[in-house]
Amino acid sequence: MKEQFNPNLRKNKGNILKNIFGICFIWFMIFIFTFYMDGETGMILAYFALFSAVFSYADAYLARKRINISFECDEYVKKGDRLRVRVNAEKSGKLPLAFIDLFIGTSETLGGQDMHYKLSLAFKNTEEFEIPLDGLIGGNGRIYIKEIFSSGFLGFVSYRAEVPMQSKHIGIIPDIPEINSSNALFRTINDIVITSDDEEEDSPLAFSANSTAGYEHRDYIQGDPLKRINWKLSSKRNKLMVRLDEASASVQPVVIIDLCHKNILSEEKNIQGAFGLLSLFVKQGISCKVYFKSESNNLQCINADSEESLNYILMTILITPSENITAFDESIFCSEKACAYIMFSAEIPEKLIKSEFVNANKDCIHFIVADENAINNSHANVWCLDSENCFRKV
Repeated sequence: MKEQFNPNLRKNKGNILKNIFGICFIWFMIFIFTFYMDGETGMILAYFALFSAVFSYADAYLARKRINISFECDEYVKKGDRLRVRVNAEKSGKLPLAFIDLFIGTSETLGGQDMHYKLSLAFKNTEEFEIPLDGLIGGNGRIYIKEIFSSGFLGFVSYRAEVPMQSKHIGIIPDIPEINSSNALFRTINDIVITSDDEEEDSPLAFSANSTAGYEHRDYIQGDPLKRINWKLSSKRNKLMVRLDEASASVQPVVIIDLCHKNILSEEKNIQGAFGLLSLFVKQGISCKVYFKSESNNLQCINADSEESLNYILMTILITPSENITAFDESIFCSEKACAYIMFSAEIPEKLIKSEFVNANKDCIHFIVADENAINNSHANVWCLDSENCFRKV
């Protein structure tokens, strides 16, 4: 059987007193029955009550390590859609397990609700039920076990289960805005990329007559993707030229997604802005390097050069818990030589903005913050994504 109650994570003093009163009342009635009504039957009831209490306590105590709770559901849900989570409760061993008090919590992205379920595994080994959750805010969501208590069939005593508190992370896919190519931030980065291409082409490292340093090219053949056409080089050669390989690191922008944040709305805004801009880069044939940190704070770098790679990066970030992730320091700019650095963070990173590297290379470093009301007191390039999906200077 399964019954859902209002959230109440610990038994309060009132419940304990009520249990004590219940036990005392039972023994008082047995005493009255034994000494004033039927002594033989009263003794049988007394032995039965004593045996029941001992069996109930033993059952609750031994059940502490015999409970296993697991979650099964899709790893991703689109924001605004409903996710159905299957909860599986299982006992080990053949002895009956009277009652389980199961307290489940969810992150704010999934509603932030607390749920209390009471299960019985006395005559079966498993119990399964379903919890409907709504993807409310884009980012990383989590459903987890807060506490588990085992109770005997009399219900007078409960023991905290000594088993791992399982959890499951769920990626909530936000709506990715469409950024217009006329946006000032994109034009700025695009100009930097073109300028870097010019510098590479004029260098003595040119590969051949049909190539520029940083790219390999060939003549356009009907059916080639238009995004691979190098329009700038094509205008110089008076014929369409197609890029064969990806840009060298020096002519690729680096996009840094800082998952360290103070609230879930900042995380969603960062993801929307970052992937809206990355999608525009890919459509315009600009390959990027994307940096972010894993749950264990290890630096991750993935090349974004197609819609498939963008989807992979997005899914990886959405499933990454951000609770223990620390903010980036100045060393992130030294990990890759790039023509431009674009960092998405929850708020203005004051330490980074004041660093020597940023001051020396401020023209090619841009910070995008989630807070539209942020105040920039430095000379660094700070932007935000406004309500009209347009990057504007802070």
